[in-house]
Amino acid sequence: MKKNITLIKYLIFIMLMVFSFTGFSQVSSISDIEKYKTALIPQTFDNIKEEDKNNFKILRNYLTREQNLEAELNHQISKAEDNSYYINLTKAKIKILKDSINSKQNESDKILLFNGDYEDENYRGFYNEKKLHTVKQIKERIILLENNLKEFQKKFDEIQMLSKNKINVQADIQNCQNQIDEALNPEISKQGFKTKMSTFFVGLIALILICFFSIIYIRSDKTLSKDLLGGYGLQFITLFVLIIAIILFGILDILKGSELAAMLSGISGYILGKGIQDKKSITENTTADLSSANTISEATNTTDTIVSETVIAKPIMPENPEPIT
Repeated sequence: MKKNITLIKYLIFIMLMVFSFTGFSQVSSISDIEKYKTALIPQTFDNIKEEDKNNFKILRNYLTREQNLEAELNHQISKAEDNSYYINLTKAKIKILKDSINSKQNESDKILLFNGDYEDENYRGFYNEKKLHTVKQIKERIILLENNLKEFQKKFDEIQMLSKNKINVQADIQNCQNQIDEALNPEISKQGFKTKMSTFFVGLIALILICFFSIIYIRSDKTLSKDLLGGYGLQFITLFVLIIAIILFGILDILKGSELAAMLSGISGYILGKGIQDKKSITENTTADLSSANTISEATNTTDTIVSETVIAKPIMPENPEPIT
């Protein structure tokens, strides 16, 4: 029995806590909605950070909050009465009552007025009948109608302000939905990636060209600048830029996979073949130069031997020379 009583106490305590939180949340919601009755609240979607606009979770939370706010604004507008009729009617009654009296009349003086111009809407008599009212009664009636007019005007202004704020909230909802669609659209994300990669590769090509011509300008009187302006330097910079351009075309889907592989293979084959051909040409030129040098050396040695043998050889003298007569 005691356990049952204790359990009931706990249940009552939990229910009270739930109701208290519910009441607190309703009070908080009402206090939040009051500012939308008195002031024009600007749109809030633009206040979201740019990096958060691509965060789906943040966008969904924002959209849910704005949709709840729109529902509350619709509820406040629907339960409010359209006071435009009462505003116009009260203004007309105040004007008639003010016109019926003047400053020269005493408060005890009586004035004959239609019941419809003096009484309220819930008056059960005949509105087209006339009745006498003192000036004092009419003045008090004017003050009462003016206070009613202020209340009617206040409620009317609140409805107008709620309607204007509702338009801003709906604009925020639409902007958020568009941003969610954009964040979830793979084609748009793909286009953003292509734009970033294109910018990166264009900057890379520009950097290479700037460095290339800067080295030529700085070392214009050196052998390096002459080599860069020669065939090998121009081939290097052309091939480098061409490879970057081909990779960029592949990223942008201008070139397909097979075309991209074929072009890169062709360029690689050209570079490797060019290097082997240049190395073979250098080897052959070196061998030819050595052969020519050996041939010239052998020819020089042969000539020297002939000249030496010619110079060293002695003339043959006769054994019995005849006397000269």
